[in-house]
Amino acid sequence: MVNDQNKMELHKYRTHGNDYIVIDNRTGAHDDQMLDTFLKSILCNRLFGFGAIGIVEIRTPPSDSTELFEMVYHLGTGVKGRACGTGARCSIAYAQDAGIVERKGRVFNYLAFDGNMQARIKGSQVTQTMSNDCRLLKRYDENSFFVDVAWWVHVRFVEDGIASHDIVAEGLAETDTAKYSHIPAPTYILAEIVAPRVVKMRSFDRTAKDYEEMYACGTGGIAMCISYLHKHNLYGT
Repeated sequence: MVNDQNKMELHKYRTHGNDYIVIDNRTGAHDDQMLDTFLKSILCNRLFGFGAIGIVEIRTPPSDSTELFEMVYHLGTGVKGRACGTGARCSIAYAQDAGIVERKGRVFNYLAFDGNMQARIKGSQVTQTMSNDCRLLKRYDENSFFVDVAWWVHVRFVEDGIASHDIVAEGLAETDTAKYSHIPAPTYILAEIVAPRVVKMRSFDRTAKDYEEMYACGTGGIAMCISYLHKHNLYGT
């Protein structure tokens, strides 16, 4: 609750171990709160707020569009974000719970940072499209890549057992460098190729506030796949 005159209803959703605060702002009543970086960061704080990786804001799409709703993502630091795969799944689940989506089992459109997306809810399963548009790729060396897939991701392939790595320490060190000073710290992905076209993945994002390993990362997964294809000269084949 923000104040007595403008109460804000918060919803908590979790998918693949990641948790998000969902705020229904289809009326625009919470536009001021969605611009308040400090408020959003406190809401996501696990000691002083409700605790979450980030905030999923549900908005009304443009009147001339075919989308049923618009999802806007806000980082746990309070800064407005870009794409978020697991956050999008929570927005889709909320859309069903709130009655925005009425045709269960059928494909519908929603609007996200990277454009018109498609989704379907069937029982407890939520499926969605994700952009694989590689806006920028930098290859630092044989095993390290930077990929922009509507969010920034640093991918590193390892060969000595992915479980043995301190992903938080490595992620903090790798993403707090001069080369990333012009953008919010990218998501850090560790990947281990365990068989041809089979990859294990771990993810960490310092913008999630609490400096904990994440259980899943949809955009990071897309970036890892693109990096894998470039690593093996398979991209575009």
